[in-house]
Amino acid sequence: MDTRESGGSLLPDRSGLVEQMRAVLLVYVGVAVVLGLVFVGAAVLDDPVTDFLQDPIARLGGRYTIGILSTFGGALWCWAGAAAALAGAVLLRAGRAAGPPLLAAGLLTAALGVDDLLLVHEALDTKFGIPEPASFVAYGLLGVWVAYAYRDYWRRAEFLLAVLAVLTLTLSVFVDVVFVGNYHLDVFEDCVKFVGIATWSLFLGRAAYFELLSQVGKASPA
Repeated sequence: MDTRESGGSLLPDRSGLVEQMRAVLLVYVGVAVVLGLVFVGAAVLDDPVTDFLQDPIARLGGRYTIGILSTFGGALWCWAGAAAALAGAVLLRAGRAAGPPLLAAGLLTAALGVDDLLLVHEALDTKFGIPEPASFVAYGLLGVWVAYAYRDYWRRAEFLLAVLAVLTLTLSVFVDVVFVGNYHLDVFEDCVKFVGIATWSLFLGRAAYFELLSQVGKASPA
């Protein structure tokens, strides 16, 4: 790839049309795969394809206030996942030890965000009979694997933020599974879950940020 120095960073040469076309082709292939899955999913589940394409509030005629906190939570999941995955990919290419753990944690966090936004665990329960607790256990095991496989790195991370995030998210799952249908506990569960998501996003976002600062030679805080 042709590159040039611009403002202290190495950018792709804007005259490289071949490189741009490759990038566009890659994105469009991804878009085609997603759209293909949408239409196949609609056919397999025997649902109108518009259910997959349109915004839920617009499709169901609901108020714009419905699900605001849940949507913010999903956005935080995805933001933290994208930040960590990008930092992990950059650091992995640079041969830094922080690359693999951040990439793994970022991908898992992004998956949790997609699940939270699209309610994948509920769909698995409704359509395929896979109970929600099984999905939670699967995510938990993946989290344990990421923590254990890269334990040398996480030992040096911001421990308090990680512990608070795990505790609040675990409490949220426990209340969600055990106390089903209790209005007050449902409200409590949603609030605790949002606190957990925000704390995890702060933990992972800070880790990605300071690792990248270290990579470009800037001093990270003590």
